[in-house]
Amino acid sequence: MNRRETIKNLGAGSLLITVGGFSFYRCTDDVYVPHFFEQKEYDFLSAFAECLLPTSEDSPGATEVGVASFLDQYVPACYPPKQQQMLKSTLQSLMKIYLEDGGQTLAKESVDKKNDLMELIESSKIEGYKPLKSAVLFAYFTSQEGMTKALRYDPVPGEYKGDVPLGENDKAWAI
Repeated sequence: MNRRETIKNLGAGSLLITVGGFSFYRCTDDVYVPHFFEQKEYDFLSAFAECLLPTSEDSPGATEVGVASFLDQYVPACYPPKQQQMLKSTLQSLMKIYLEDGGQTLAKESVDKKNDLMELIESSKIEGYKPLKSAVLFAYFTSQEGMTKALRYDPVPGEYKGDVPLGENDKAWAI
């Protein structure tokens, strides 16, 4: 094979890969399919995160931000296997408490029922609850929406002010 044929074949191959890649882009629905968590764990995690961080007038809720899908990708990539298993078992324990309390689908429950469940979970002292809650909060507040809408965000803060008093209804700073 000579040099011209090789270059021609490389060009045709790269064109085929590029066109082939774009043809499969966005061929799926917008429904996220979990990879680390099982579907029922993922659904519960999404609803649990929404209980912790519900939608308000000023900021989107955890479901809108995509906390569960972030954690589904982040946990297996960044947590050691022992912590991964602890988060899964904690989530399963929370699901068990919810089901024993007579729950069916957490996302469809009333606000009062969700608040009662959160109080029950907080009082049950489940091992691994705080790391799971921390992971949910991390996922939310490191998202663009969490940082710019739930916290005060100033992309160019200007001069350094070491001690800035907060008003009674002021949000915490993002940076």
